[in-house]
Amino acid sequence: MEVTIDELYNAIEEAETGNLNPGMDRYIRTTKENSESSAFGPVQMTKGILSGPGYSDIGFTPEENAFVQEKLIPQADNFLKYGGNDMTPGMERYDYGQGGDFTPSDTTMYKNVAKRLMAYEFGPMRADGDVDTFIQNWRGESEQNDSRYYEAVRSKLPRNSSDRVFNAMVKTTETPALDEIRDTLSK
Repeated sequence: MEVTIDELYNAIEEAETGNLNPGMDRYIRTTKENSESSAFGPVQMTKGILSGPGYSDIGFTPEENAFVQEKLIPQADNFLKYGGNDMTPGMERYDYGQGGDFTPSDTTMYKNVAKRLMAYEFGPMRADGDVDTFIQNWRGESEQNDSRYYEAVRSKLPRNSSDRVFNAMVKTTETPALDEIRDTLSK
């Protein structure tokens, strides 16, 4: 199945936080209590995926790298330090289901970082374009252990190239050029 990074992002977002209202409601730490997870935001990025092996290969821009190092990782550290049964008074913003230090002005950079990370994870160094391998790498669970998640992601991906053309046309107020449609269909 050939998909774009935007399609993967949207599918993962729906699987992870689609039950929440769009917008800032989705910029929260995981709601899975006592999971000791730093998963955060619409696609539930973790500290491990942002700082683990291969981080230097992802190709973040200097601005994205600064955002990861100065915003996302320190916040993930606080998610891991606070929250749950050992909550320190005054640090409730780092508890499960809370937004940490995130503001609306951070959302664009979050999406940029997530999409660049997804492009790396979906690319030849990791999943090599295989959707199921990508899902397993992102989720950290096999389909056998979390079939609901795999189905949730797959159900949001285009079923074939004509779906991609339809989706592209819906997202624009302009009529796509015939050559663009042909290119999309040939993928």
